[in-house]
Amino acid sequence: MNIVSYSEKELKELMKKDKKIKSLIEKYGVIERESIPDIFQCIVNSIIGQQISSKAAASIWNRFKEYFGEISYEKICNASIEEIQKLGITTRKSIYIKEIAEKIKDGSLDLEKLKEKNDEEVIKELIKLNGIGIWSAEMIMIFSMGRKDVISYGDLVIVNALKKLYGHEKIDKKL
Repeated sequence: MNIVSYSEKELKELMKKDKKIKSLIEKYGVIERESIPDIFQCIVNSIIGQQISSKAAASIWNRFKEYFGEISYEKICNASIEEIQKLGITTRKSIYIKEIAEKIKDGSLDLEKLKEKNDEEVIKELIKLNGIGIWSAEMIMIFSMGRKDVISYGDLVIVNALKKLYGHEKIDKKL
């Protein structure tokens, strides 16, 4: 399993800059979260997880892995919408995943080139895809592209935790 990880140097720098974060790290340790280095797989995982519980998303993700083995755009292109849907997702999500796979196949989407782009360019490119909004694009940058400086201000769990930690009524990029 791949984990989003931080070097000792990165952690020390963060703890030096932010005493509140430092106290959390000292109290709870570093949070480990699985990463999905393959961008297409991360996109599929992100679409699966939209608007459902983490537990349901994990169950469906496991069904995808069992059915397809290694999840690739080629295997998705060869599957029907019905086959994809039978793994536990809506028809709409199945269509979105298949459309993205077909864009990769026909060359109109190059996920490797995304790695060369800055955060704004990545978001702009990804949100052109049906099924991908800003939140999903940010999650892909964090959990697939390893962009450790990305914070999703559209993620209510993150925003509410930051509000509580810093005692602010509003959390946004301007802070």
